Amino acid sequence: MRAENISRNQVLQIRTNMTAAQVLGKLKRISTEEFYDAKNNPEYTYYGTITNKMFHLCNKKYGPYSSGPWIKGEVSESDNKTIVNLEADIEEQMDLSTKILYPVFIVFGVLAMAAGLMVPENRQMYAFVAVGLFVSPFAYNIVARRLLKSMQRDEVKQFEKLIGGWQVKYSSPGLEQPQHQGVTPGKN
Repeated sequence: MRAENISRNQVLQIRTNMTAAQVLGKLKRISTEEFYDAKNNPEYTYYGTITNKMFHLCNKKYGPYSSGPWIKGEVSESDNKTIVNLEADIEEQMDLSTKILYPVFIVFGVLAMAAGLMVPENRQMYAFVAVGLFVSPFAYNIVARRLLKSMQRDEVKQFEKLIGGWQVKYSSPGLEQPQHQGVTPGKN
């Protein structure tokens, strides 16, 4: 499976020929903890935190208040193989927009309907406004989900190139893990 299918609680495993120390060293060289440092310095690609063998990074093209996907990961090494377990979750942003948009637009839709009942000469206009307010958050979520999935896919591809890796496994907790489903180096 490819990165475009990542969803909540699913982990993408990327194998690389670099050692765990090399992967973490490279991430430390191209990331900083502060967004504004990353934005003002072309040497940095990501901002976020790297601790021990774990990282939580976001591309600097997405600001701290944007809905750009964060890449959470852990680097492990065994049998001369380095595996980076990635999670690029977009559901967090979708949950936030749902919690904010739905109540606000539904309240305004109800207010528009109530106003339409009180003003008989503009009843049809208020009905159209109310319907538009009810439909808006649903339409927004459809468009936002597609946009976030595209951003997520692009970020995972960029991360793979950055560490010279390729996808080897894609799993979800509690499910049987599929065998090699990724692409091998040189066959992208």
